[in-house]
Amino acid sequence: MVEYMKDNFVEEYSIEELRTIKDTFYKELVDANSGKTTSIPFLIHTLPHSSILNPDELFQTITIGGSVFKTALFQNTPNGPHLLKEQESPIPVFSTADIFFSFLLSHLYPDVSHVAINFAFPVSPVIKEEVLDGILLHGTKEHLFEGLVGLPVGNALSDYICTYNQRRIVCTLANDTICLLLSASQPDTWLKTVTGVIGTGTNYALTLNAEKAVNLECGAFNKFRQTDTGKIIDAESNNPGTQLIEKEIAGAYLWKHYNATIQKYNLTLLLIESTGELSELAEDENSQASSIAQSLLIRSASLAASQIGGIVQFKKNLGLKEPLHFIIEGSLFWKGWEYKKHVENYLKEIGMEQDVVFEPFSHRSIEGAVRLLIPK
Repeated sequence: MVEYMKDNFVEEYSIEELRTIKDTFYKELVDANSGKTTSIPFLIHTLPHSSILNPDELFQTITIGGSVFKTALFQNTPNGPHLLKEQESPIPVFSTADIFFSFLLSHLYPDVSHVAINFAFPVSPVIKEEVLDGILLHGTKEHLFEGLVGLPVGNALSDYICTYNQRRIVCTLANDTICLLLSASQPDTWLKTVTGVIGTGTNYALTLNAEKAVNLECGAFNKFRQTDTGKIIDAESNNPGTQLIEKEIAGAYLWKHYNATIQKYNLTLLLIESTGELSELAEDENSQASSIAQSLLIRSASLAASQIGGIVQFKKNLGLKEPLHFIIEGSLFWKGWEYKKHVENYLKEIGMEQDVVFEPFSHRSIEGAVRLLIPK
């Protein structure tokens, strides 16, 4: 592995620890698949196979990520969905259900009666009258959604729109990794495809067989050693005690590790406000700030590699003999300082580099939501 500047401020995981994390993560997947309770929610989906739209009907897709909102208006034509318009904007912190619903209502297009939502938060799938929905398990990435936890999100949104806008809208919803899997895979690639997000948050979805897919919600994995700064960030978060490995890996938190390190050691460095800034610092050669930033990004990549390795081992246990194609979304993975390279380096260190192929897949968040209403 290529050596970079080292400092004495950022804790590292040894290769032996990373192999142990990979093996433990794999065992959690095996146990969850057999029905045991683990730290990984392992949410099994039976996916829709037919469209509920009328010919030529207008419909809307919505993507709610950790920091970005996207929406698009489509028409269901005989030649497939036709994009009419789209928009993108940052999102507020969804501390309550009312803030969340009023935000979505303000972006609702007229003349649509079906809305499909690509939702980057943990939901337990539920199907009612052939419409896939999801019961919100808890908030993540500092979004609490108070008043919405435990409810089917799509149905609750439909009721809200009916109350405040006197319109009856059918809302279908799934986790973003499931939507990515729907859009990214074809029947002949279904079983060898894993989709994931390494950006503001982190998570993966995989297939068990030709009919069932699983949203792992693996940011909740907790069978590993927390770092000292991770403990500080967890204690100060809106959801202490949960999403522990996400708080070590994901972009929503990495920049906070940098600030916590500065404060812990009373370093005379400026605080930062985003993981984008952290990546920019890592590009600067021969400075203390750069050394810390590089170490944090490398450490994040090492933990991501351990989870990816555990997924590979799990799929091999199900009988897969080909390399797994990981279709990844997220600016941290693709744009973070040397991030993808370090994930690949650590996969080699833990003996998994021959089993993984990474593929980018642009514009999938919108198409993934489309596939909730118009399956392939």
